[in-house]
Amino acid sequence: TDQTYRSNHYGGTYTISMPSYDIEVTAEFTSCTPITGATLHWDSNSSSINITYDHGEHTANVYLGSSDLTVDANYTITTNKQTDVGSITPTITGVGTYCGTINNQTISITTKTLNIAAVEGQSKVYGASDPVFTYTYSGLCSGDQITGALGRAAGENVGSYAINIGNLTAGSNYNIAFTPKDFVINAKDLSAIATVSFTQDYYNHDGNAHQPSIDNTDGSNMKVSYGVTRLTLGTDFTTSYTTTP
Repeated sequence: TDQTYRSNHYGGTYTISMPSYDIEVTAEFTSCTPITGATLHWDSNSSSINITYDHGEHTANVYLGSSDLTVDANYTITTNKQTDVGSITPTITGVGTYCGTINNQTISITTKTLNIAAVEGQSKVYGASDPVFTYTYSGLCSGDQITGALGRAAGENVGSYAINIGNLTAGSNYNIAFTPKDFVINAKDLSAIATVSFTQDYYNHDGNAHQPSIDNTDGSNMKVSYGVTRLTLGTDFTTSYTTTP
């Protein structure tokens, strides 16, 4: 009677320590239910095999008909948990009263769309540093965050430049749908800080009309400067005045 019995699962290995006398072993095989007709789903039988990322952990479950099979009691599975975007194709092996193997069913978590839109009306004055570009968003799951910053098309002259996605990201679980807006560089107002000088600021009456010469050289009568920079008529400023005889 010195004997031990071990069973890993149906169709597994049975080990008997033989005594010193002959014994007779009778093996009775029972029928099993093939698991090959089962289907793999996320979380529930009504769930799709492809679900959108939602920051939650999802469990792969095996269903045979309308029955929710129990892991370890009815089958073993090589992997059954997934949080991030990706696919799993586990090996499923029947145990107990179930037999057979499934290794060709794939279920996936797909990327979620994150909508980001640059805020309209962002601008700066010529010569100033760019502001931090602001944006609105929708579709970000609780627990996740957006990192990085928006960028814009290159250029520093007065005009409009498209704001772009820059290095803004929420990670590989998201597909970003970006709505750009224009960033505007406005002309700098020099009226309060520019200097105007004349080499001749009056004329003796001679019956003729007089106006200052402006040619952006040291021979100019009127010179307009911003700091040490000589400004150019027509490019940096315009003039209007009335000649007086």
